[in-house]
Amino acid sequence: MNIRIVDVEGIERGMMAADDIIALDGTTIVRKGIELEGRHMRLFKRALISQVRVLPAERPAEDKDTIHIDEYPNNLACLKAARIMIVDDSKFLRFKLHKALTSAGLTVVGQAEDGNQAVDKAKELQPTMVTMDIEMPNFDGLSAVEPVRAAAPGAEVVMISSAGDEERVLIALARGAMDFIHKPIDPVSTVRAIINMIIVSKEF
Repeated sequence: MNIRIVDVEGIERGMMAADDIIALDGTTIVRKGIELEGRHMRLFKRALISQVRVLPAERPAEDKDTIHIDEYPNNLACLKAARIMIVDDSKFLRFKLHKALTSAGLTVVGQAEDGNQAVDKAKELQPTMVTMDIEMPNFDGLSAVEPVRAAAPGAEVVMISSAGDEERVLIALARGAMDFIHKPIDPVSTVRAIINMIIVSKEF
């Protein structure tokens, strides 16, 4: 079966990420400007795809520098209802994470500098999602997981960890944390991870 390629630049060589190929109702959609290499063409032929259509796009999906909850129409209600609390002793990280989350359309109800504040504010604000740094003065994130979840029974806790914190992350997960995100945080990938966690937490 023939394959018809439409307006794909540099078809003879190059690399292509998996997200740049989307199979939809028998048509393979390829992002504009993506270069195809031989092995992808062989995959197309094996699948007996009759047509390849180009998806007009300014840039590949992995290069997007913004994300918004409107991109998740099937889960928009739960994302709008999410109440996030940020717990970190770094003022800069709290600012960075707050900006990324609110720019994406999520609601941040409060912030805390250590575990003690986190417990008090969790009881007051009743967040549904808490991002928690592990290393904090006075009362660290590892010790705060269980008290925070007790203070806000509907809250899921996501640990923010540095490299080398793997052992403590496992302890936090055993104490009820939902997942973890590594530092240094990238705003888009971090928000995407938190969005996915909110969606997953509402499926059960």
